[in-house]
Amino acid sequence: PKNFRAPPPAAPPPPPAPGKKAPPPAGRKPVAPSPAKQKSPVAKKGAPGGAAAAKKSPAGAGPSVADREPTDEKEKVVWYEKRAMGGDADAQYNLGCCFDEGRGVKSDHSKAAMWYEKAAAQGDADAKFALGVCLHDGKGVEKDVKRAVMLWEEAAEEGQEDAKFLLGQSAHPPADE
Repeated sequence: PKNFRAPPPAAPPPPPAPGKKAPPPAGRKPVAPSPAKQKSPVAKKGAPGGAAAAKKSPAGAGPSVADREPTDEKEKVVWYEKRAMGGDADAQYNLGCCFDEGRGVKSDHSKAAMWYEKAAAQGDADAKFALGVCLHDGKGVEKDVKRAVMLWEEAAEEGQEDAKFLLGQSAHPPADE
């Protein structure tokens, strides 16, 4: 699978009005995202629901400290796992990548396939592609080429470029030499 897809960096909070102090960050509480999450087509992985649905602090000051994706690989695993257990497909896909590639955890292809399966069941095209690779190669799951191709076809129909390329449907075929 490709590298993780994280939300774009948060904009810094606006400066306080002249003569006033900014409120301390410790007092902020994140606001829960709406139940109907909308994925951003540009940066859909990372924060729950993508950048468009990331939890915001009061007064639109940007994501709270608890909602920012960590930079340490082991901390990312914990961050993704918390969200994945809550049903976040983006976090499930990213957690699958962690286990697949051994980022922040010991590589475990069975766990990778499990998390890809959960995200794919929610319609995540990248997870469908990654699960297809696992099934095609028998990596962490029993080999099932027929199901792998089916998943790649679904992912390609949803615009997943790796699946399109693999199936020969690339919008940008190589030029004849």
